Amino acid sequence: MRASLLVLLTVAVAVIPVVDEWLGLKGLAAVIAVAVAAVAGLAQPMVQRAFEGRAAQRDRAAAAIGRRPLPRVRDLADDSILAGLHRAIPIDGPAGGLSEDLPAFVPRDIDAGLRAELTRMSARGGVLMVVGNAASGKTRCLLEALKATVGDRRILVRPDPEDLRDLAAGSALLRRAVVWLDDAERYLTVTGLTPQVVRALIGEQVIVIGAVWPETYERLSARGATPPSSRHDRPAAAGDEAADVLGMAVLFRLPDQFSPAERERAEQIAEADPRIREALDHDGFTQTLAATPALEQRWHQPGEPLGAALLKAAVDARLAGHPEPLPRALVAGLTETHYLSRRELPALTTDWFSRAEDWATRPVRGKVAALYKHGVRAGITDGYEVSDVLVQLAGKQQTADEDRIAALTSLIERATPAACLEIGVVQADAGRLELAETAWSRCAADGMASGMYNLGLLFERNDRERAREWYRRAAGQDHLAAVTSLGYLAEADGDDAEALRWYTRAAEGGDTRAMFNLALLAERTGDTGTAVRWYERGAEVGDADCMVNLACLLHDRRDPDGAVCWGRRAAETGSVMAMGNLGQWLVDRDEFEEARRWLDRAVAEGSSSAMFGLARLLEKQGDIAGAKVWYERSVKGGSTVAANNLAMIYRDEGDLDRARDWLRRGAAADDPRSMMNLAELLRLSDRDSAEALTLFGRAAAAGNPRARTHLALAGLQAGRAEPVLADFDAALAADDLGALVGIGPALFLAGRPEPMRDAFLATIADPERLTIGVYLGLMLYRMGDVETTPGWIRSADLDRDLAAVGSLAPLLTQLGCPSPLRAVFDRCIAAADFDRAIVFGAALACWDPEHLSAARCAAAEPALTKVFSLVDRLAAGIVRSGAEGCPSAAGGS
Repeated sequence: MRASLLVLLTVAVAVIPVVDEWLGLKGLAAVIAVAVAAVAGLAQPMVQRAFEGRAAQRDRAAAAIGRRPLPRVRDLADDSILAGLHRAIPIDGPAGGLSEDLPAFVPRDIDAGLRAELTRMSARGGVLMVVGNAASGKTRCLLEALKATVGDRRILVRPDPEDLRDLAAGSALLRRAVVWLDDAERYLTVTGLTPQVVRALIGEQVIVIGAVWPETYERLSARGATPPSSRHDRPAAAGDEAADVLGMAVLFRLPDQFSPAERERAEQIAEADPRIREALDHDGFTQTLAATPALEQRWHQPGEPLGAALLKAAVDARLAGHPEPLPRALVAGLTETHYLSRRELPALTTDWFSRAEDWATRPVRGKVAALYKHGVRAGITDGYEVSDVLVQLAGKQQTADEDRIAALTSLIERATPAACLEIGVVQADAGRLELAETAWSRCAADGMASGMYNLGLLFERNDRERAREWYRRAAGQDHLAAVTSLGYLAEADGDDAEALRWYTRAAEGGDTRAMFNLALLAERTGDTGTAVRWYERGAEVGDADCMVNLACLLHDRRDPDGAVCWGRRAAETGSVMAMGNLGQWLVDRDEFEEARRWLDRAVAEGSSSAMFGLARLLEKQGDIAGAKVWYERSVKGGSTVAANNLAMIYRDEGDLDRARDWLRRGAAADDPRSMMNLAELLRLSDRDSAEALTLFGRAAAAGNPRARTHLALAGLQAGRAEPVLADFDAALAADDLGALVGIGPALFLAGRPEPMRDAFLATIADPERLTIGVYLGLMLYRMGDVETTPGWIRSADLDRDLAAVGSLAPLLTQLGCPSPLRAVFDRCIAAADFDRAIVFGAALACWDPEHLSAARCAAAEPALTKVFSLVDRLAAGIVRSGAEGCPSAAGGS
């Protein structure tokens, strides 16, 4: 029985993508897939092969978290130093019960949205980022929101970026915790915070929180404009991890200046806290609270050369990417070697660094300083933390002269390998590739797989062999991104077998980029079943690109419910492409309210396909003027199909000149529908229009079957039947389904149905050409031949023709011809062929329940009771398949 089911399923699913909408078949592939999986037990759990060393990773994760219990969020919110809050200006006069470290909090306009989002994430995890300048209030705003919503949760504060991979392997240790990144750039520019790490944490309902500067966000998230395409059609390349993570995050932007509402709230609070009053009386409220003016004065007017040199060395080290704390010995060495002049060096005394340190760490106001001492033992300074106000200020004035390059080289030589990983990322991003190579080479020499992987990224564009070598070394340590990159290089070289090997290894280890590429590779080779399976595996663990393509593939396979379900999940991740797709599919279902919400969000992000969907929605609602506006905007945004729809509006209004103008624009952009409709308009005034025939030819070459039909009809009407028949025979010999679909109806309409009938009978009996046979059989019935296909089904040998019958009979039932399916089911019952009876009975349960009920009533043998019971279970499985999450389509493989 299982083998029979698999054969039936494979053919039924393969036919669906090529069945045109005029057949009216909806969702058959998904229903059969679920049915077969339910009865035959084919839906196996997704089992991922774990690489050796996962247990060791979990041990390292426990070490990264520490042996002591993590603090609660509410405790962190009261610890300004641990949380990373800026020190505030002092209270002039008695404190009066006010905190000296934390001024009174002025609620911000984004607070309600932040808290609502954190409440939602408390149920299922997520990533939340606040974008704003230094000293804009990002950290305080986040902490207050966390305290108000998830105050009892444990919180992991600013883990080491290199520990993140291990934390993901041991993510259960962080279940329902908060991971506080604060300065998210450290994590986003290092391969530690990959989408896989984020998804593993979210899988344990972890909330990941971070803050990032606007210029950093724009740089790391930049991917160009949203493409007009509705799906991703290129393999996922390495290096997109930061943009992928930011794409998964819910973003809030915090302005530097107060809004009128925020200022009004601050005025009320100022009565109790004099610091708020002072900040209100100066430009830049949050900047005044953080003593930004005093810090800037210390930077621009130092007054102490040695201290200024030390501070400059520390700031430059941070700008270069060195993480905090900056080691004391490193800062001292850099200062002496690169930041003191030849005149200053001979005059140095033995206590020069202590004097410089005293000045640089001296508060500029209250407890606010340009440089803060850092240590883990009483009275001993191990390193320094730099005011990020100065780091952001200096970054805007940064130059890359010869002296600075020398200082950066010295920094890399003095830094630890772990610090060099982050330094290399910043240098590569700034275009200083030789420095990046030097930094990552130190990591690789220390055995760090991330350094090897980054070297592979560095060389991939210009030296693939060196890139491949570094990827292989990183893959030897089970660095999944490196394994995937080896597959990417192999695919780029045309070696699909090698690409398949690497992708499969990475995908089985959990790399969703590899799952995506495997699915895309399967689609390219025509194996849509395998494509669905890999897309679904990636989608199930939260990969938005897999969700987008899975939804599109299900939509192409006439599974609208599955497409909408996965499209909605993809849109909820923030994918603009998914929002546009989902909006259009909901428009098709007349679910206008939800469609408008998603389309409006995608339009706000500049999606031309969403503009097209919004135009369609307005057109369906009767707002023709609004539809015209959005069709035009969609055309300007790059949509190739909007011009056709706009032209059809003008055609229906009788304005044929404008209709032709817009169709010419669409045809110039190679839109087949515009070519088709322009050709048909031209033939209204000139039946023998040469331009029309040229357009039909272009549309046919682009794969439009209707254009092929027009060309064939034109030839037949001109008395050139032989070339048309020869084209049909050639298409049949080449198994060119697109050409058969175009030429066959023309022959049928011209009174020559025999070639289609002969082709159907020839292909339906050939297992290698079954898809074409099934399609031709359906097309014959739809064109008006109601005898050939049903008659063949009734007389078919089920032992030989099971796959063809199992595909054609249910499809014909959907087209309103149930008698062949009934006949096959009755034959199976009469022959006691119960395995097949169950399968065909399930199809009856979906599309012809009356006949199934009649057969049940007529059943007398006890054995039949079990048959109908299994049919009921199968039908119930079909109904339940979409009850939780999205219905599985993986059975199609």
